[in-house]
Amino acid sequence: MGKSWAGMRRALPSYDADELTWLLFRQEDVLSLQQARVHLTRRAIRHRVATGRWRQAHRAVLVAHNGPVGPAQLRWIAVLAAGPTALLGGLTAAQAGGLRGFPDRVVHLLLPAATRRSPLPTGVLAHRTTHLPDSDVVPVAAPPRTAAARSIVDAAQWAPTDIQARAIVAAAFQ
Repeated sequence: MGKSWAGMRRALPSYDADELTWLLFRQEDVLSLQQARVHLTRRAIRHRVATGRWRQAHRAVLVAHNGPVGPAQLRWIAVLAAGPTALLGGLTAAQAGGLRGFPDRVVHLLLPAATRRSPLPTGVLAHRTTHLPDSDVVPVAAPPRTAAARSIVDAAQWAPTDIQARAIVAAAFQ
């Protein structure tokens, strides 16, 4: 209880940190196997996983620590596992954008209808769309996500009850 907000934030890497350190910082210590291979040899990656320093969160997604995985890391795991066209969508995107009060461990992704993908991690729900204009995507979000308006409309549409759908829309206006 006595911790300050500043003490809970991650430390910014030093100005001379390598590219891998900055990548891990930007992606909450989560990276794809393809990203890891750009910076490390296969042997170095296997060694980090085998010794427990890193762990494999999904088939081709790694977490660069052995502690608990938080909500921000779950979002990165989902997006990286689903591939380069995946976006956080619905309630998950709204939460990433600041919406509070709707605890949900399910990570909602929005994928183009024609996208083929491998099985997703447990707790990830993929929704498909044939209509996704550029205005519905936050161009600089990390991980990639839909814009607030699209996120709220999708979250309300995907809500299990009408009561929750109305609550989501009302919370977005507060």
